[in-house]
Amino acid sequence: MFIIRSLLRILINIIDLLFAPSLAKLPEPKLKKLKEKTQSMTIYQFKACPFCVKLRWKMRKMGIVIPFKDAKNDPAAKSELMNGGGKVQVPCLRYVENGKEQWLYESKDIAAFLHQAIS
Repeated sequence: MFIIRSLLRILINIIDLLFAPSLAKLPEPKLKKLKEKTQSMTIYQFKACPFCVKLRWKMRKMGIVIPFKDAKNDPAAKSELMNGGGKVQVPCLRYVENGKEQWLYESKDIAAFLHQAIS
């Protein structure tokens, strides 16, 4: 099982490297507004998670740049995710709304939330 997972991880990383869409170019006013909205956001991910890859690709198509933390290889990020979100599940979006920290799971929900935030 370890060998299969390792091969899948390598395959996912290669596909991500070769086929990731380029970052969408946004007009300067929209880019500035987007940076303001996303400055308190962080995405927790596993580099080879297919749902994380899917979310990263959607974000690039929308022109969104948010810092990522690797919850698999970074013990501090994993601890933040567990303590803040309550579980180690990725992808997870951490954001601040009305002064309160929020944690959002599921790639589709995160993509929909980000799409609404930039609209």
